Amino acid sequence: MQAQVYFFIAPGYEEDFAVNCLVQMRLQGVGVALVGTTRGEMVGAQGVCIRPDLSLDHVEKKPLPQLLIIPGGEEGLRGLMIEPRLHRLVHSALQVGKKIALGKGAENFLSFKDIVVNARCKRQIIFQEGTRPDDFIQQLILCLTANSDPALPGYPDSTQIPQIG
Repeated sequence: MQAQVYFFIAPGYEEDFAVNCLVQMRLQGVGVALVGTTRGEMVGAQGVCIRPDLSLDHVEKKPLPQLLIIPGGEEGLRGLMIEPRLHRLVHSALQVGKKIALGKGAENFLSFKDIVVNARCKRQIIFQEGTRPDDFIQQLILCLTANSDPALPGYPDSTQIPQIG
């Protein structure tokens, strides 16, 4: 099954959200691939080791899935924020109408100057914000399995994204 979702992790990722998201999505029949910044095992914030299904090197050469998930979590998010390959994937996904889900704390990921967010792209961005993790995961599953977009916490129209060098 081709992945409908890429869930990205870097060393120090938040284990609870990553594993819970993978399990819930896979139980609902959603094809989700865990994508690491590098090949091989990744150690999470609490010391749990996990081997991603794919690496960023691999997914750069594959068709984009329907949804890219950038989770929150301080240490793992730092590793994702500095990854130019992920910036390129997110930019490309936005340009062709794919959705981007940003976990709590990952909102600033879109601040990089190589990720262009215009008015057309704003409907494609889904923020967790104050939503409980389980509810956020269920909203994402609904978004993928429904024929129309459910009411998701999208991009606030009045928000300006600061640019980061």
